[in-house]
Amino acid sequence: MDIIFALIARGTKVLAECTKENHKGNFSDVGQRILRRVKWPGREPGAAGSRRMTFTNQSFSFHILAREGIAFMCMTKSQTGRHLPFDFLDQVSKHYFKEYGGGAGGEGSCHLPSMLRRCMKTLAMSDEFMRIDSMNRELDDVAETMRLNIESVVDRGEKISLLVEKTDSLSMSSRLFRRQSRLVWFRSLLRRYKTRILMAVVVLVLLGLFYAYISAL
Repeated sequence: MDIIFALIARGTKVLAECTKENHKGNFSDVGQRILRRVKWPGREPGAAGSRRMTFTNQSFSFHILAREGIAFMCMTKSQTGRHLPFDFLDQVSKHYFKEYGGGAGGEGSCHLPSMLRRCMKTLAMSDEFMRIDSMNRELDDVAETMRLNIESVVDRGEKISLLVEKTDSLSMSSRLFRRQSRLVWFRSLLRRYKTRILMAVVVLVLLGLFYAYISAL
């Protein structure tokens, strides 16, 4: 999963941004327009709590983690989904608050872009862990994740419609994700120990035949 673009902002003021190598576009402009036009709980400096939002169009998604007045944003392809981008934003926010604390601590820092770039480069995980982790993250995050259509933000800001997913409507989805997570774990375990299991079965069959032969004498 590739992070194409990422930024950190305090309110609507961008503190740092980073674009993946060999990618060009108006990512920064669109990201800043989203920050200016959309208000969310936690946007004001010093605000408590956090909120997750995703803005999508047909090709790309902008994911925002707003925490204590700081907005952490990244852009991915839409088919990437939401779970892993928010994993990335969680890591960026942890690095930020550990290094600079809250408020305007990171403003003017020349190290923020390099920190973003490091986080983008260290994102790679094994496919197996990514599948299980994304399912578990869905259970934790989906109840407080907001989704908006990016076109309504960029082109028709006055007609923004916000969808807040309710926990009580997600119980069936939660059970499904738990079953899928257990199934992925079982399949990975089976692939890992398939040879040993087959050898054990063969040994048991041979022992059974040997015991039957001895008993028949």
